[in-house]
Amino acid sequence: MLLIILCLPVGLLVFLLFDHLTQSKNDYKGSIEQDLKKHNCVFVDIELPGLFKSGPFPFVKLNMFRQRSGITFLKGFKTRYRIVTYKTSSGVLKKAWAKIEIKSFQVDDIEWRPSINFD
Repeated sequence: MLLIILCLPVGLLVFLLFDHLTQSKNDYKGSIEQDLKKHNCVFVDIELPGLFKSGPFPFVKLNMFRQRSGITFLKGFKTRYRIVTYKTSSGVLKKAWAKIEIKSFQVDDIEWRPSINFD
């Protein structure tokens, strides 16, 4: 019983570290560029925030009613955060946080904070 109590936090820490390292390999640049084009903006740079950092978005949320993937033992949904530098149509450089919703292993939605201006 003591072994289980000691191994559980270590296993959780290893999982969180592995998840953070694997998400850093995928910057979702293509999806972010497409979304910025919809707002007449140009992609400049992307940064990966630190572990457990979600910027202006709430970190904790319930996922009880989300649709799961059909693949056994795999979650088909994740939320990722990126700090994006972009250029507006008037040439002004701005930074915004992007909340990337992934469903069925594909980018489903990107939410911006602060909202991208249409200038």
